[in-house]
Amino acid sequence: MKKIFTLLSVAAVSVAFAQKINVNKDQLQSSYNEAGTPDAVYSDNGSKAEQSIIQYSDPQVFSDSTPLCQSSTPGEPVKNHDSRFFDLTTAGIDGDFKITKVEFATSVYNGVTFDATVALLPSGVDVTADEIPMSMDDLVEDAYGSITVPAGQTAWHTIEFFEPYTIPAGSKFGAAVGYSFVNGGDSRAWFGNNDKPQTAHSYIGWPGSECVTDEGAISLASLGFPDVSWLLHVTGETSLGTVELGSSKLRVGVSGNELKIELENNLKIAKVEIADVSGRVIPVKVALDGKVNISNLSKGVYFVRVQDNNGVTRISKFVK
Repeated sequence: MKKIFTLLSVAAVSVAFAQKINVNKDQLQSSYNEAGTPDAVYSDNGSKAEQSIIQYSDPQVFSDSTPLCQSSTPGEPVKNHDSRFFDLTTAGIDGDFKITKVEFATSVYNGVTFDATVALLPSGVDVTADEIPMSMDDLVEDAYGSITVPAGQTAWHTIEFFEPYTIPAGSKFGAAVGYSFVNGGDSRAWFGNNDKPQTAHSYIGWPGSECVTDEGAISLASLGFPDVSWLLHVTGETSLGTVELGSSKLRVGVSGNELKIELENNLKIAKVEIADVSGRVIPVKVALDGKVNISNLSKGVYFVRVQDNNGVTRISKFVK
């Protein structure tokens, strides 16, 4: 079977699709706050956080084409896997990450089944490289889920794993959404993407994917698609100890290149972390008076985690 790597136009899937489609914001409110940036959702007991690791920058605009593999033989299916790779440490997660679901955007003609899988990678693997070596042994058998998406224009969909899988602290892993594409078939999918900035490569390929390579993944940039950013992210639970979100005991203010942090009730600041919307932790130093120099931060939305001398962490959002 000859495989052809091509750029599929949305028009080939359905002539009804517009050049650019803005997603209904109601579809995103579970994962995004009012500013359109990723946020964490905290459980009532304050000890767990549902956190998404996001590498794209714009969830609301969709391109009118998508890279994929297809067979040169009409009617013959080829399994595509669109993937992203993550490093928990780089994402600012210093504990275990219990992955529960994969969320992605797609448009479908006549209904298509998608599956989500996870691979746990050796510590020495560079998850930022253009080529990521993999084998069937890397796949996590217990982390699997699937859904059938009916015909429709581009929208966000969620694949929940049948059983959550805990990725150990400090690990590197990948997540892929797989689907079969049939040349000339009645059921076809277009995987959501756009040309907006991303903080890591988008990849195609997976062990047994039948596309580009039978083992491992290759960045779209190295295949000639440098401006394609997959609309795909993973969501799971992290342990944060005792957490107060939006606590009145924490006050955060921005003045120019200075962030001012204040804790009430004579509490002392023990640790401060700042993360961007992708989850990447940015090193900062806090002065004794609670002032943080943020001149190295670009304009945008950030999250600050402040741990006090009693071990309680409080989280707040700020805009520079």
